[in-house]
Amino acid sequence: MKIKWTNTYSHENGFVKYIDYKNKHFVNTFNEGEAKKFVSVESAQKAIDKLTEYGEAELNVFEIIS
Repeated sequence: MKIKWTNTYSHENGFVKYIDYKNKHFVNTFNEGEAKKFVSVESAQKAIDKLTEYGEAELNVFEIIS
């Protein structure tokens, strides 16, 4: 499982490379091979919930892909 993001304004998209929990944001990659791999849908959803809490979902739509 990986997390794909799409910007709601520019429609640019990419993948979550990793989440910086200390600074409360995610680091982007456009290369799917570099995207963080989650072991389950549940763990990916928890990461999306955390990103939403950080405010990252205000400009981005997150989706779980396999």
